[in-house]
Amino acid sequence: MSDTDDNNNFVYELLKEDFYNEYNRLGILEGKASNLLAVSGIILTFQGGLPLLSQNNYFSNWSIFHFILYILPLILYAISIIFFLKAFSTSDYNYIPDTEKIELYESKNDKKELKFLLIEHYKKEFEKNNNILENKGKNIDHGVYLFIGGILLTLIYLSCTILNIQGII
Repeated sequence: MSDTDDNNNFVYELLKEDFYNEYNRLGILEGKASNLLAVSGIILTFQGGLPLLSQNNYFSNWSIFHFILYILPLILYAISIIFFLKAFSTSDYNYIPDTEKIELYESKNDKKELKFLLIEHYKKEFEKNNNILENKGKNIDHGVYLFIGGILLTLIYLSCTILNIQGII
């Protein structure tokens, strides 16, 4: 075997391994988005129903500050849910080998040329898939920041509500 064949085999194996690692990363990111989406939805529902657990005229004796502390986390949770859903919507992940290229690969009798074509295809699809994964990661990050902000505001809201019920504020 020549050095070129060894290099092609080495590059091909590296790219193939990287592609499968990126494919696993796709599953991890979508799993995170799914879990965060579920938790955000549960907390949004819980906080949305909090006023219903108390007296009938709950909203009538609220200050504007109390009302803002109630609404703002709901808005942050809703926006975080949108970001988590966006992480799912960018799922045009390219698989290798591409079904359109299979016929081209099968028509090649020269294994060197076939491996070279596969390497080029892996490189091109790897770049596309990496951009998709980066967008998913950014959407999840933005959603997490909003979610954490919502949780902090919810804790402040609950603290103020407890203090208000006890007549401290």
